[in-house]
Amino acid sequence: MNEELMNGFERELTDLKQRIIEARAELEDSEDAEVAGLSRFKISLLEQVLASLEVTKNQFVLVDFAIEQKIEQFKKWREAVQVVRVTKAAYEAFTESQLLEFQTNVETAEKNFFNAEARLTEFLSHPLSDPDFRPRGAVRKWDAEKVALEEAVKEKSAELRGAKEALRQFRGEVLTAQGAYEAALFRERHSRLPQATERTQSMGALSGVH
Repeated sequence: MNEELMNGFERELTDLKQRIIEARAELEDSEDAEVAGLSRFKISLLEQVLASLEVTKNQFVLVDFAIEQKIEQFKKWREAVQVVRVTKAAYEAFTESQLLEFQTNVETAEKNFFNAEARLTEFLSHPLSDPDFRPRGAVRKWDAEKVALEEAVKEKSAELRGAKEALRQFRGEVLTAQGAYEAALFRERHSRLPQATERTQSMGALSGVH
């Protein structure tokens, strides 16, 4: 709000009101028809000017308020644009090669787990015959190999679970980043002023990751 201009309006309004009061006083004191007619004409003109000035003042207040609103909207839009840039950079930091690496880790872990299970299954399909009549050393060796194969299965199972969890977390992070970017785009578009434009690029290569 232009305080100096508003003070100018108020001074002019006060001056006009005072002049109207004085003109009305002259009218009341006048006994001459011509003077009275002139006073009435003068009052009429002053009241017209007063009304016009009040309309102008109110229009100025409305326009000034609208300008302040537009400025605040523009600031909010620029803040929204900055959020778009940040979330876009965070989202596009995820790459297809990263996804492929996590998927490859899962595939490798699955292969290792299935191989370990197959070795254990193959081993158990050939148990020791007549273990009670076998040398204790041979029995201990068979038992130790069985335990080692079972431990290998547990180890590879844990690695597989870890690889799957890492892939799940990666996908979750991608979706979270994508959601933040899309939300930022939505806010930017809805806060944008009609005369404002901001170029935004595509969602990136990972937009289809599920």
